[in-house]
Amino acid sequence: MDAVFLDVEEPGPSVAIGSAIVADGPAPTLQETRDFVASRIALTPRLQQRIVPSSLRIRRPVWEHVEADLTHHIREIDMGGDGSDAALEQVVSRIMEIPLDFDRPLWDMHLLTGLGDGFGMVTRIHHVVADGQGSVLVLGHLLDTDADGTTTLTDALLAAGNRSPARSGTEGSARDHLIASVADGGDRLMRALRTSLHPGEAATAMVDAGRKAGEQFVSTAEAVRTWTTPRFGSLIGGSPGVRRHWHMAQVPIADVKALKNAFDCTLNDVVMALVSGGYALMMQRRDQPTDGKYLKVVIPVSVRAPLDVTSNNQVSGLLTQLPVSGTAVERLTWIKGHINKVKHSGEAESIKAITDMFNVAPAAIQTVAVRHRGPLPEWMVDTLVTNVPGPPFPIYYQGRRVRQMLPTVALGRPLWCLVAVISFGEELSFGISTGEGGEQAGRDIREGILQTLSELQEASS
Repeated sequence: MDAVFLDVEEPGPSVAIGSAIVADGPAPTLQETRDFVASRIALTPRLQQRIVPSSLRIRRPVWEHVEADLTHHIREIDMGGDGSDAALEQVVSRIMEIPLDFDRPLWDMHLLTGLGDGFGMVTRIHHVVADGQGSVLVLGHLLDTDADGTTTLTDALLAAGNRSPARSGTEGSARDHLIASVADGGDRLMRALRTSLHPGEAATAMVDAGRKAGEQFVSTAEAVRTWTTPRFGSLIGGSPGVRRHWHMAQVPIADVKALKNAFDCTLNDVVMALVSGGYALMMQRRDQPTDGKYLKVVIPVSVRAPLDVTSNNQVSGLLTQLPVSGTAVERLTWIKGHINKVKHSGEAESIKAITDMFNVAPAAIQTVAVRHRGPLPEWMVDTLVTNVPGPPFPIYYQGRRVRQMLPTVALGRPLWCLVAVISFGEELSFGISTGEGGEQAGRDIREGILQTLSELQEASS
């Protein structure tokens, strides 16, 4: 999976992910920022490593230690006192267009000074370094849970993971679930053998097995239907070009939780309904037919174990559908049923198994396949929606309290636009990325998200 994000790299903007944070002032100086990063860079080895490719492409590239030149990696942009959302959106858009230098470690930081009464920091790492959840752990070494800097965000998340139910066996990584499934299957076999001597119990077991088989069949059928449904083929997909447009929207988590309870669904169901409303409005304003239409959407799924802070990509995905017609309530109701079926179909485990097969193939085979068709074939997907849990508690950067954390994610063929979501504190933040010619489309998606929130709130009252 790491190498995939090298193979999709094209001339122009890099396949980089990260975040934009806004913190209370006064802003640190550029030299203070470089000194601060220098004091912690050893905590994140990837920030001092570059990629060395294989000349014959028989094996995959390897990491090589180098001294990071912080005068190159960390730069300052003076916002001139403009602290508006529009100014922040514009500067983040321009930063997303900057290619990363493959002769150096694949990351950069831009200190935004003159940002009203605070300052900002836009940090990017190439997707080859880590996935969304991994990037939070990697960059978490530069954030703290207190103003004195006694505990980093990464250490706090690790401590929370050590106390989580996953450590007691109620949850776990994909591998844990697969092992548990095998063990559970063996137990069911023994129970079936035992109950075969008791007709009454055997009949009950057969009914139960039939019901479970039916549920699995329906779930699998839903996943197959999603995969085989023809792609919509609208302006929502295609090559993003070289320009980038980034817009943000923020929604109180309390409002999303209230809708979750009102409609008896999950937080993710509500988030996907909000996004579907954003895409619906954008497509309507671009004169795209939406009646009875569904977008094919990939949702990345982390398969990272709770205490695993390895700098790499440990992610699978769910291929789902999003309706772009009907009322907000109708869309949420459909999403609730559809995504639950897909989640229980085993699709994420199947995709992970397929990508793992590349580990035993020559690197050149993967390169040819990915560069010819892309990691996501255009017939398969319209867009991507990624949802990464951020810290639910206050965090600090160089002793200053962070008041906003906003996600940035790379575009690449066939993804002309996508939505990234991150939770932080009491806010759910949407980062809307669009490619060439997509400035108004990003604004429309944001407006549609907020409109859908209002529609659902009105319907639930």
